[in-house]
Amino acid sequence: MKKCLILVSLFILLVVPKSVSASNEGYELVSKLSEEDIVLYAKEINGLYRDFKIDFKGEVYSRPFWLSVANNPTYAPQIYYEDINEDEKKELIVGKLENI
Repeated sequence: MKKCLILVSLFILLVVPKSVSASNEGYELVSKLSEEDIVLYAKEINGLYRDFKIDFKGEVYSRPFWLSVANNPTYAPQIYYEDINEDEKKELIVGKLENI
């Protein structure tokens, strides 16, 4: 019985895909922060990114009402994960930050 459980556990860990993109058919990768395991996906419809999904460290969050221009990389959303209010906790920022 123990051997069976070990084999099943190994199968699940090694064979089951860990990529969220497999479950996001029709979605494009918009932005990625590899070192923090954060990915932003969206559907491109008529030149706009719509129906965003955020894969935040394995948890997927949906933002269906977000919009962004898809055909201009200058305005593509970017992901930042930083402590912006100095409370020693990182915050997730999705947007386009400009140097002023």
